[in-house]
Amino acid sequence: TGRRTMEYKIGKKAKKRIEDGHALVKPESHLAIEVLELLTSLYFLRQPLQESADLIENLRSIHLRRLLQDDVVLRLCKFADDDTRSWSFDQAHKRIRKRHGTEATTTRFLALRERYREVLRPVEAHRNAYVAHRAKRDRLHLKPIDFRDATRLAVEIVDVLAGEQCSYILSDIDLRQELLGD
Repeated sequence: TGRRTMEYKIGKKAKKRIEDGHALVKPESHLAIEVLELLTSLYFLRQPLQESADLIENLRSIHLRRLLQDDVVLRLCKFADDDTRSWSFDQAHKRIRKRHGTEATTTRFLALRERYREVLRPVEAHRNAYVAHRAKRDRLHLKPIDFRDATRLAVEIVDVLAGEQCSYILSDIDLRQELLGD
């Protein structure tokens, strides 16, 4: 009684329609969706832990917090990634510049991108040593990580690329206001 796995195959026409639809989404919209996901994870990460009498429930809460923190780290690092398969700031800027970029937008973007890369260094170090498990030593040397500066710059860069201040609403919560005070 072996398990059977189902393979789902998509036709070439359907795949082409999906790719064409995906291509219609503006790069700045892709980035704004990523920032919304980032802010959502940060919002839930900021919520206080609810202690329980159940040990497993407490371990579950701690584990979910670590997963949320890893999600934030990976999303912040992805914005600075050189990989063309994901939506980084550089990838979006290239497409936007071709479509309707201005010199002022490019100048502002490049300045913010450099500041972002500086602020991101401890986040990348954390990713490399903890999330990606690249370090050989224990993780006791890792300090708590502050995401505020990198997050604020990520939001500002998306605003510059979009040409307007983007809003990030989760249900009735303005995540931008709640997390950044904007």
